[in-house]
Amino acid sequence: MAGIKPIAAPEIRQRTTVRIQAQAKPLTTKPAKPFRHSVKRGNRGAGNNGFTAVPPSLSNQRGGVLYIIGSFDRFFSGYIRKEYTRDLEDGHGQYLPCIIHGLRVVQGKCLEFQCVLTEYGAGAGFLAPIEAFCWKIPDKPRAPNAQIDYTYVQPWDCFSSEFGVHAFEFHRRMKAQILPDRRVARYRFSIDFTGSSLADMSEQHKHLHVMEMEDGTIGAFPNNRVLWVEPAMWREPFTERPDFKALSGEWMAE
Repeated sequence: MAGIKPIAAPEIRQRTTVRIQAQAKPLTTKPAKPFRHSVKRGNRGAGNNGFTAVPPSLSNQRGGVLYIIGSFDRFFSGYIRKEYTRDLEDGHGQYLPCIIHGLRVVQGKCLEFQCVLTEYGAGAGFLAPIEAFCWKIPDKPRAPNAQIDYTYVQPWDCFSSEFGVHAFEFHRRMKAQILPDRRVARYRFSIDFTGSSLADMSEQHKHLHVMEMEDGTIGAFPNNRVLWVEPAMWREPFTERPDFKALSGEWMAE
């Protein structure tokens, strides 16, 4: 056609080559690491306790052990013992109001809670072990250098760094008795583990149910330490030890 200058063939080949190289360049980048954990995620306000975990690329990974932090939707008010904000040097018997909103779970260690202070040090975030927190101020303060009875705090360390958080609707705010002394508690939420030999062994696997104890402390206990109390469904919990054995083996469809 008159007035239109044709493009030479070498120029077309040159442009085409450059375009193909530009498209192919991203293929030489390293593939993303897989998202390796079995956390189920709930919807905010949907009646369950949702959980958000940090993928491996954003978390601290050492020697193949995955450290995960998470948050539960239903954060709650509580207190942190002041001595845990002072490296246990002083502050015993004093309590700082806070909002408890997150978890840190490391295999072989106690649960840790993430909180934000609301009065003294307002706005400051703090991470401390479960023993540092209370849902109300206890009647008896913990003495300096006192030995902590973990029977009623967390009798087992975390089974894995891969975990999920869920609040069972049936147990929502239900009362319970914590064995062996049948101490009164109230349910908050549950934690389950996977991804380690111990967590995935049927006869050793345990949930940890996070409870508000009657004395103001917070604890985390497995099924075999909890007797649920619901008079509308059953008259009263067992008064004698039932003849149960842990279920062993693996169960698969094929």
